[in-house]
Amino acid sequence: MGILVSDLDASIRFYEALTGTKIANKDASGGPRMASVQGLDKVLIRYANVHPDNINIDLLQYEETAPKKASYAGNEIGAMHLCFEVDDLDAEPIRLLP
Repeated sequence: MGILVSDLDASIRFYEALTGTKIANKDASGGPRMASVQGLDKVLIRYANVHPDNINIDLLQYEETAPKKASYAGNEIGAMHLCFEVDDLDAEPIRLLP
């Protein structure tokens, strides 16, 4: 699952706290070939991977070309949500937002 984020470092902290799993790796990727595949002039993506259980979460921050903010209504193609089951809903905001 790939999630585009505006602040990779803050997102890493959030998803590590959420999943209880440290990132597996952190790197950057880009170049003309990737830009061509994505239909962009330039691409530089900083990314990190988190692997809780049998799920791979890719956190992606586009440095170049900077993304535009997306806006979807809940019933539009491309809209999505991500759910996690927790034992204590009241405790989660305290655990996730130090």
